[in-house]
Amino acid sequence: MYEGASFDGATVSFITDIRSTKIKDIGRDPRVSGIAYDLDSRVQIKLVGTAMIVEDEDTRRAIWQRLKPPTRKQFETDLPPGIVLYSGDGQIMTTGPTIDDSHSSTVR
Repeated sequence: MYEGASFDGATVSFITDIRSTKIKDIGRDPRVSGIAYDLDSRVQIKLVGTAMIVEDEDTRRAIWQRLKPPTRKQFETDLPPGIVLYSGDGQIMTTGPTIDDSHSSTVR
């Protein structure tokens, strides 16, 4: 999820779940790219660069505090993203919500 940008520093920040495969991928190879397209204006933006995981706890917590409640909810699970949520018999597999910021991470 887009978090912010610094035009002076030529950086774009995103938040993601620290348990996502993106975090491991960036650790192995920090080269990243992303594309966004606006249908109304027919404008496409492509970003190419080198990512870094923000390790500073104060920065991570400050970003967490700026998130709106609906965005925070996406991190309120004990299950990592990309995991199968249903068992073979159709039962929901969940362990309940986590109400803190322990699963959020910032990527620049």
